[in-house]
Amino acid sequence: MNMRRFALACATLLLIGVWCSTWAQEKAQNTDTTAVKATKQAGMALVIVGHGIPASDFSRDKLRKMMELERQIELAGGEDKVPASVLSEFRALERECRRHPRTPQNDPYNAAVERVAQAIVNSKRFDHVLVAHNEFCGLDVEEAIELAVQQGAKRILVFTTMVIPGGMHSEVDIPMKVARAQNRFPNVQVEYIWPVSIDSIANLILHEVDRHIAKDSK
Repeated sequence: MNMRRFALACATLLLIGVWCSTWAQEKAQNTDTTAVKATKQAGMALVIVGHGIPASDFSRDKLRKMMELERQIELAGGEDKVPASVLSEFRALERECRRHPRTPQNDPYNAAVERVAQAIVNSKRFDHVLVAHNEFCGLDVEEAIELAVQQGAKRILVFTTMVIPGGMHSEVDIPMKVARAQNRFPNVQVEYIWPVSIDSIANLILHEVDRHIAKDSK
């Protein structure tokens, strides 16, 4: 991926993360107490999956090398089609990128997803709320599901912030990871909430438009 286009994509993801954070906080304030009781009794966990971006202070040389290796793997047809040394180097760099310390300054996107998660925690709808990212940052989807299992969850719902249909991550990557996790933990119910209702997405947009207009009229 061209680094300039990559930077533009990161900026777009940041805006979406902040937008979702505001919406989640407002929705959490209107939580129905009956739904709270029912959900808590079910022992559910929610895994929120963001796209993930590299921290701004992570080595650009390492990032470039990692993306070159990823491209090499894709062109070869998958991880099982490349030499073990290539796969090992890629995984080491990916792990280093994901584990790089995060702050709101070096990764505002992750900070926004964390704010979404905290707003949902405040709603008291779930016993466990975890944040994962599809790439570049923090826990992977399967790692977050495994952690939820370790925390005692019996039913795990997976929801991505990438709500528009048609994207590779939401349509292919995440459901594949969820399916692998389900196979690993057959005694736990793991569900990917997809697709997201187009009406719900439209209502979110309209809600933000109305909020903006109301703010202008004050």
